[in-house]
Parts: sequence; structure tokens; C-alpha cells
Amino acid sequence: MGQFPFDPDAYLALMTSELPDYFRLQDEAAAPTGSGCSTLLELGTGTGETPLRVLDRHPGAAQPGLRLPRRVDDQLDWLSEAGLTASLASSRGDLAVVAAVRGV
Repeated sequence: MGQFPFDPDAYLALMTSELPDYFRLQDEAAAPTGSGCSTLLELGTGTGETPLRVLDRHPGAAQPGLRLPRRVDDQLDWLSEAGLTASLASSRGDLAVVAAVRGV
């Protein structure tokens, strides 16, 4: 079985068609992070949907995330399209650290 072909342009439509409460799920996933943090670490960054909700709860916070580097450029593009300022903070071996900040 091959890897599921990911299409970032169709992602939200796919998620909401398969999971009608997708946005509620994202909000519920962000809720336990509380509020007022200055730095948050996300393991396995994706399209930026979860970081958007987490960063809404922590204005001005930086959110570095871990990602496999073979698709870091795609990751930076997705985060940017989601309204986050993102950059490659570090890359070594088969791990990359992507930093994302909302509204900078």
C-alpha cells in the first residue's frame, strides 16, 4: 500500500466531508494548552490547522514544530498560507525544526 497522496488545496474539504465536526475537534485539541504560553512545541506539524487554534490561545507565542525534512518546503508554504510566519529553525539528519508565529 502506498502513501496517501496529500493535496493541501483539498485538505479542508476532505476533512470536513469525512468529519463534519473537524473544526470543533481542532478547537478541542487546542483547549488543553491553556493560555499565556510564550513558546509551544508541536510534534508532527501538518497543514497548520492545529497551530492556528493553539496560537489563538497564546497571542505572541512562538511555536516550533518537528517535521521530517523531505517536505519542509511544503510545510513552510502550508504554514504561511495558514497565516503563520514560519521558518526552518534547524535541520540535522532526518529531523527538522520549523518555527511558526502568528501575525508577525
